[in-house]
Amino acid sequence: MLRREAIKKAAILLGGTIALPDILKAWETPVILNPQFRITAAQENLIAEIAEIILPTTDTPGAKAAGVPQFIIKMLADCYPKPFSDYMMQTLNKLDSEAEIKYGAKFAQASPENRTELTKRFEQQDKDERDNFEKLVETWQLGSRRSVQPFFSTMKSLTITGYFTSEIGATQALRYSQIPGGYYTVDYKKGDKAWAG
Repeated sequence: MLRREAIKKAAILLGGTIALPDILKAWETPVILNPQFRITAAQENLIAEIAEIILPTTDTPGAKAAGVPQFIIKMLADCYPKPFSDYMMQTLNKLDSEAEIKYGAKFAQASPENRTELTKRFEQQDKDERDNFEKLVETWQLGSRRSVQPFFSTMKSLTITGYFTSEIGATQALRYSQIPGGYYTVDYKKGDKAWAG
């Protein structure tokens, strides 16, 4: 069974999801299709570092090893409206600037502790400035919100989605059943991995 078909069937079993076509598109075609989307090498590196902070390498591979940064970039380029992608790129630049002001180094060159601290600060800003974000979204005139979220909420959501729909996430962080069957009970012990597929 192809991975794409397995994901579709899992989504149907779980009641489906609006975002599934976008997720599948992001994994299926690594090449960015949107000619208007621009990203610098520094921004790509920032996305990779933030994703790795959210899901670091432990006893299982982290976000970078699972290809999550490429997934996030693909989603931002081809699956979100341009005003939102622009907002995400601008916020990445702001994160880099703040790291340089606060720590004297770009985000990627800052110490792991400083990167984590700044990431937590941006996460808190998302919560503190939610009303401002809502007003910003209104100016984009999207027609529908398409479930856009503030910067860090989006990064966290895309990192988690990308990781657990990747081969590494599904087979190493979760227990994977390539051909899901009927319903049956499973003995679960605290600390066991959840099932994928």
